[in-house]
Amino acid sequence: MSRRNKQLFISIIAICTLVVGGWVARLVFAAEVAIDSAVFDATDAFTADTIVFVSDTQGYAFYEDLATTLVYATTTDGGTTWGVPVAISTVNSVCCPDVWYDQWTPGDTTGRKIHITWIDATLDDIMYRYLDTSNDTFGAAAVTAIAPAAALNSTGVDMGPAITKATDNDVFIVSTIGAGGDELTASSTDNGVTWKTAAMKYQGVVWLNLDSELDLAPLANGNIMLAWNDGADLQYRNYTDSTTLWDTTDTVIDADFIKESTNVYAQPWALVSNATTSDVFAIGIPDPDSATAGLQEIRVYRYVTSFARQSNVATATPELVDAHMGIDANTGTLYAVYTRGGTAGITTDIFYKTSTNQGVSWGAEIQLNTTQDDLRHVSVNAWSNERLYVMWANDDTNVISGNTVVDLAPPSVPAVESKSPRVTISSGQFIIETGQVILQ
Repeated sequence: MSRRNKQLFISIIAICTLVVGGWVARLVFAAEVAIDSAVFDATDAFTADTIVFVSDTQGYAFYEDLATTLVYATTTDGGTTWGVPVAISTVNSVCCPDVWYDQWTPGDTTGRKIHITWIDATLDDIMYRYLDTSNDTFGAAAVTAIAPAAALNSTGVDMGPAITKATDNDVFIVSTIGAGGDELTASSTDNGVTWKTAAMKYQGVVWLNLDSELDLAPLANGNIMLAWNDGADLQYRNYTDSTTLWDTTDTVIDADFIKESTNVYAQPWALVSNATTSDVFAIGIPDPDSATAGLQEIRVYRYVTSFARQSNVATATPELVDAHMGIDANTGTLYAVYTRGGTAGITTDIFYKTSTNQGVSWGAEIQLNTTQDDLRHVSVNAWSNERLYVMWANDDTNVISGNTVVDLAPPSVPAVESKSPRVTISSGQFIIETGQVILQ
């Protein structure tokens, strides 16, 4: 057998193993696609939860359109193409949406609602609405979840609200507000119809700083976690559902986590929940575009009963911009997605790395974008057993783009006769049964 034919034979056997022996892996070689080619100034986008996939093919992206109206776009082909955006709010002055999908909450395997919150700069309120993805209908008109006394800032001074759903189906929203006010939390026990609002205080003392970057995550037993960056530390408190009280003191996750002062790269970190174990991961860049070597890192922390520092996704890596994470619901594999230069603010790219051991170690860096530019504000659907997808903003062209990180769903394989294939080799001719392949 010639060397060429031997190589072909090995390749064919490998293909037969994949097809006849069953699904082994789905390899995806996809290019980035435009979700929307004309959006409002992408600087006002934020690194938050703004992308959801409810199946391998059906996904939703949330953002501000050119008229600063809050919209969502849908895909039915796994993110290859995206439809015409649908308005969530008729107000043309919104900012900073954040969403939570029912099945990102531990124990919920059947819920189909996407819970949405955002800043309404006309009303100076924090709004709420949900989208039922089983039929793509809204539950009701948008309602005010938080109505602070101070004016909200929709251009970046206020970091925007965060939202989550607890394991007992209560929905929580937290937001920072304008100068002189308190941070507020709101909770709803009736799918967002009514809201109970309270200042973030313990025994009358405000325990959150103004303009803190915020995120929420569900814990077991109806409890939730609130994490924030106050400009020096990344820290958290937990809410206990049985007592309806927050922890009395802050717990520091990282004492060397500098809030980016200009808000150009606002909130370059996120909380992500493992909906099987209730573990919470925090991922972030302590100082975006830092000139300090010790801060040029992507750090990861894992919470079981307290936070423990894991291995860095990146170390001594300049020009880092922001980071997010998605989790494979089948295996628990972590996918850390991030933006780095090049030159931050001018030429950046989107990359990811994986960890199969809860962040103890990370694999090789893989690029996701094809067009290098001023890319920022990465967001990944946090939890899926079928597809993880990333979206990002181009601050030069004001285009929202996306790409598949990994397709986790097995392909449809035609049924084959349940017997081993027979391979015949003669004079450079390969015959493989069942299903005949002939190479000459």
